[in-house]
Amino acid sequence: PRAAVAWNRQLLARVPDYAEAHANLIRAYLPLGMVSEATTEAGVLVALRPNEPAAGVVSGRAFLAAGDFEKAAGLLCGAFESKVSSAADRLGCVDALDKTGKTGDALSKLDSIIASPEVNPESYVMKYRLLVKKGENGAALETLKAGAAKYPGDPQLSEMLKSVK
Repeated sequence: PRAAVAWNRQLLARVPDYAEAHANLIRAYLPLGMVSEATTEAGVLVALRPNEPAAGVVSGRAFLAAGDFEKAAGLLCGAFESKVSSAADRLGCVDALDKTGKTGDALSKLDSIIASPEVNPESYVMKYRLLVKKGENGAALETLKAGAAKYPGDPQLSEMLKSVK
């Protein structure tokens, strides 16, 4: 990542509005723990490409890492239905929604994820936790059972199901 930082900084010195270089810097900064730098680049990227889902996803990751859940939710959830949004990005949208107090919206997005081909065990775990948070323990248990049935070898779902029975 450090080489990518140096190369993209040099590129931006010559072409300051090159959006892909800003996106590359975000991707390089985050694994290095340079969250502040990543969010600065995210602000620039969003200004350059306000309606581009890929820019929203990359920028949303930076804002999520920085704890700016309102911005992260707006960007990650805005790209939710796009083909550039990965399963992890969709779960990031859910996490950001929940952290901004929009648990109902988060659960709705989780239902969409669970109904999609991109479903994964973490989707069920997250839905279980949100339902418990809302006090809907019966629905939470059913979610765990459904996840364990779909992913019988998943250790986290299996352990969680054992612990609540």
